[in-house]
Amino acid sequence: MRPSQAEFESRAYDVADEYRDGRFAHLTGKDWRDAWRALVAELASRCPGFSEAEYDKTLETGFRILASLQAGTGISPLREPAIG
Repeated sequence: MRPSQAEFESRAYDVADEYRDGRFAHLTGKDWRDAWRALVAELASRCPGFSEAEYDKTLETGFRILASLQAGTGISPLREPAIG
């Protein structure tokens, strides 16, 4: 069964956070394209049923949210930033 969009986005954030925490040590020193493919494959194993483009976009969003949180902008992984 395909996970909900919210679950998919949450799992993408988890993969990004785990990468930041060093839980994918086997990717250290790899070309970023190869590492990215491995991270997309990890996300696909956790949330099957999405297209390659959806995996790429959602994982990229997970990394952007993580970077925003690290920068202290207050963007939550569970909501869009307030505008204005």
